[in-house]
Amino acid sequence: MTETDTVTQETTDTPTRRGARPLGDRPMTDAERSRRYRRRHSTTRLLRLPAHPADRLTAEADRLGVDPGAVLAEALAALETTGRGGV
Repeated sequence: MTETDTVTQETTDTPTRRGARPLGDRPMTDAERSRRYRRRHSTTRLLRLPAHPADRLTAEADRLGVDPGAVLAEALAALETTGRGGV
């Protein structure tokens, strides 16, 4: 193998540092890094839904006395069994 055949860190585009990249030209603060970590490792997610479907989902969950996530999971499972689910 010749010197031109070897791949060095200078010739690759991958950074040597692990973790989140800085935002813009400044490094992230500890608070930003913690916030990003918590958001990425959270078991819940915030969804942006139009008001009408969100209201229907909440009303159905209240009627059944369950969490809205359970109603949504059941609806997605029903779509999957009917063959209409694209997931």
